[in-house]
Amino acid sequence: MVAQRAAPAETGSGRQFDLGQLEVGGRRSRFPEVALGLLLIVGSALGALAWQTFNSSNRLVLAARNAVAVGEVVSADHLQSVELASDDVLNVLADTDVELLVGQVALVDIAPGTLMTVDLVGPAVDLPAGQAEVGISVELADLPDRAAVSGAVVDVILMPTAAEGADLFAVDDVVLVGRAVVVEAVVDGPVVRLALSVPDDDAARIARAASLDRVRLIAVSDSADGNTASGDTDEVEEDAGS
Repeated sequence: MVAQRAAPAETGSGRQFDLGQLEVGGRRSRFPEVALGLLLIVGSALGALAWQTFNSSNRLVLAARNAVAVGEVVSADHLQSVELASDDVLNVLADTDVELLVGQVALVDIAPGTLMTVDLVGPAVDLPAGQAEVGISVELADLPDRAAVSGAVVDVILMPTAAEGADLFAVDDVVLVGRAVVVEAVVDGPVVRLALSVPDDDAARIARAASLDRVRLIAVSDSADGNTASGDTDEVEEDAGS
């Protein structure tokens, strides 16, 4: 079947108007407006990101990656950089301050994730020949005030167990080490963590006794002639009696 084309319509002026020759304008493209909108959105997002980058309070600080035991030398492997978001002035070290920690000795037990400060470490001191350094923990209530400071001189006492009886006057051989020196003392709540300088032959015995909570400290004079020997006391009494 062949479609027949309609005859041209006549206008008032007698001219024929052919609808088939009428040009229909094409639909206008909206691509430029869409592209401009996308450009504005992307530009706004990049601007917000840049503003956040330059105005953010986030900073990189140093934290412990692994646990560091008291007395252990801190190495770079013990440390990690973490992001801290705060505008406050905090006692923390920037991740560029690694040299302030590496090679130092931990003054307390440092748990993983702890934000590092210079107060947690101290300089490594070479021990004299024949000396050792041993760490113990003592309840603050059981420690004389003058024994909880660096440089204090103390006697290390071995406490009895229940199996040994409760003869509190049997004090022979209870002094594990006499005149030990407190190298470092750190108060941690109800506990005082101490580093004692002792003869290396006695360090293992003190460490074993401390693990069983059988160690107590007595503050003594820091001068060698501060105590009078018992024999001298007897001689004084005999002279007084005569």
